[in-house]
Amino acid sequence: MLTADFGFRREGPAEVRKVSLERGGGALLDVGVYPISFASWIFGKYPLKITGITSLYDTGVDQLSSMLLGYDDGKMAVLSCSINTPTPKEARIIGNKGSIHIPDFYKATKATLSVIGREPVTFEVPLEGNGYNYEAKAVGEYLRQGKNESDLMPLDDSLLTIKVMDQLRNQWGIKFPTEN
Repeated sequence: MLTADFGFRREGPAEVRKVSLERGGGALLDVGVYPISFASWIFGKYPLKITGITSLYDTGVDQLSSMLLGYDDGKMAVLSCSINTPTPKEARIIGNKGSIHIPDFYKATKATLSVIGREPVTFEVPLEGNGYNYEAKAVGEYLRQGKNESDLMPLDDSLLTIKVMDQLRNQWGIKFPTEN
């Protein structure tokens, strides 16, 4: 099982990008991409079952959403995102022999491995910048190597995440004005 959430309380009037249907706003597209992408990275495949519930702003975008992704072998991801509710922003990978807890998983600096019957072990790695610097550096390296795709985050992984988000938006009736 995997759990992950990413939520914050937005500030500002409804005209800001985060709550505008015309500007592609909403919790799912703004921060829901992180827990969904994390689940895709850990499980490495498209879920067999995708379901979710949401609370919509009067602008038509989601403000608070919960998602359940079911995979073969009984694996599941329980995810949430919000643009009006602060959440712990943490992730857990839970197995029958222990778990991994990642606080602030979207910009993680540590993870704690807990194995049943043993003392937990925490691993720490410093974070430089805001995290986007790692992406920019990787893109530069791939371009210098003549590659047009990342080995760590190939296009198929990005498309998988987008397909999950599109299926959730379809369930919730969220359609942007630019879509047919």
